[in-house]
Amino acid sequence: MQNKKQDIEVHRKALLAIWAVLLILQLLLLLMVFFAKPELFDFDLSGPIGGTNPVFNFALLVLAVFCFTISLIMRFFLIRIATRDGVRPLLYVTLIVGVTMCEAVTLWGVLSAFHSSYPYFFVFFALGILGTLLHYPKRADLNAASFKQP
Repeated sequence: MQNKKQDIEVHRKALLAIWAVLLILQLLLLLMVFFAKPELFDFDLSGPIGGTNPVFNFALLVLAVFCFTISLIMRFFLIRIATRDGVRPLLYVTLIVGVTMCEAVTLWGVLSAFHSSYPYFFVFFALGILGTLLHYPKRADLNAASFKQP
């Protein structure tokens, strides 16, 4: 039993490390935008909400919200399967794919910042970082997936 608890702790630390690296990457992308386009951080929101290219920015926003939503729905179902069937590696897949989808949301914010100097680019970053925080690996899921007999 003690060995199984140590094994779970190793997997928990691995999941946390993956999650932390992907979260830090999003923050580094924000830092990259800051150094490349510091004028966007004046937060002059007096212009039109769609920016200079409203169709492009709206399409990216719809895509971002879709990806964010799909990542959370996928997380819910895959964690349910992993805990029901006792498939611990599925937790890794769930974390990596879910956070990567949230990473894509952040990358679309980078694209909108560089392509059209969109002043509301930070909405993409906020949504991507929020999604990553919601994908935080929980010990309860790992315990449920580990002690279930497949």
